[in-house]
Amino acid sequence: MCGIKQSETQLTNEELDKIVKQRPITEELKRQLKFIEHCLRMPPDEPVNIYVLYQSKVRERNKIGRPTAQYIEQIPRFLTNDNRVKLTPSEITKYAIDKRSWSSLITELQKPDR
Repeated sequence: MCGIKQSETQLTNEELDKIVKQRPITEELKRQLKFIEHCLRMPPDEPVNIYVLYQSKVRERNKIGRPTAQYIEQIPRFLTNDNRVKLTPSEITKYAIDKRSWSSLITELQKPDR
């Protein structure tokens, strides 16, 4: 990144983030999760509440490689740091409505490995 070789400089992730003037990934994830919570706590008939967890039924076919990760599949991974946990949109909404449980999940958000 930016011509910096990890093997030569031995920078920590935090130092590298400061050099490239980028926010740590955990801060970005927390911002996204707070926005999702905000949208899900709006009235059910609000368009943003309806479409925040929208999943398209259209799938790309014959694509080489691993299938692209859906946003709805990434949210539980961000919250629990466990790839095996699967949450439905209704379960995610239930967590988001309870502000304390959602906030505790966000504060426990661990740094993912780079």
